[in-house]
Amino acid sequence: MRARYASWYLGLDYGVRGHPTALSTLRRVAEPEAEPVLEVVDMAMQVGASNAAIAREVGRTLALLDGEAVLGVDCTGPGEGLAQELRKVVGARVVEVRFTGGARVVRRGNLWSVPSNKIFETVYSLLSQGRLRVPRNHELTPRLVEEADMTEVVETERGNVRYECRAAGGHGDLLVSVGTAAVLHEVPHVLETKRRAEAGRRGSGRPTSGTTRPWSGAAGRRRIEQLREERERRWRDTADELWQPARWAGYEIG
Repeated sequence: MRARYASWYLGLDYGVRGHPTALSTLRRVAEPEAEPVLEVVDMAMQVGASNAAIAREVGRTLALLDGEAVLGVDCTGPGEGLAQELRKVVGARVVEVRFTGGARVVRRGNLWSVPSNKIFETVYSLLSQGRLRVPRNHELTPRLVEEADMTEVVETERGNVRYECRAAGGHGDLLVSVGTAAVLHEVPHVLETKRRAEAGRRGSGRPTSGTTRPWSGAAGRRRIEQLREERERRWRDTADELWQPARWAGYEIG
């Protein structure tokens, strides 16, 4: 069964302890004979707003959009109350996103458990493919670029890895909101692409690949280094071109 895609994908990263709540709006653009592109149409940040005020702001944003929209809300911890408030106010589909330290996305209806690393990996992957476009003249674009540039792959004491944003004045709030919106689109898109590829392999008699534990033993250490190198390459290749006009969507709402 083919995945059903919305026209708009929104990501909301809930701010706590003085950090801003960030909302990003992405538009899906189907490209002829190519992978679809996600355009960052708008970004907004607010500190100290109540759940009701955030819900009203999201509602005003959605009222400007033409077509079906999907809203991903960070409901980890205190964000759960905001998700409930949004369900009362917002007419769009609300997906509650809980960030985990796991290795895969688990979807149970409108509740998604998403590895934190997946948020960052999706952004860097889309940038490196030229499938994520950012508005050149938006006031928050410099902050988004700074957060992307200041995010590093670090190894934990237990030998796992995580992405850590060291930008001044935040923890990657804007980058996480863009990544949350992007994941809502990319997970169904990637699964559909894999299903088509596996169906082709079964039809040709070629074996399908299995799965392994990514961080175990010496192979895990090599994987960590590969991940760091891949992140650096993706960002380095993108950063030099990011400010060129062809990289920017140039769209605004409101």
